[in-house]
Amino acid sequence: MCFTTKRGVWEEHKLPLKDFVPTFRGRVLTDAPPLNPAKVSSVGLLISDKQAGPFHLEVAWIKGSHPTVK
Repeated sequence: MCFTTKRGVWEEHKLPLKDFVPTFRGRVLTDAPPLNPAKVSSVGLLISDKQAGPFHLEVAWIKGSHPTVK
């Protein structure tokens, strides 16, 4: 799951668990079983734009929630 940021702008991102896929160091694990949200025990963030230089990311909170039924 990727998202972009804007320097100096506070943003809120909603990232549905259904869109997550198993990865290792930014590479999708094609031979892994589908992600089971009930077994998620950690979340990692990885900068992936391959641009050299300083980067700063503040995270105020991360929350998991059940999807709403439509």
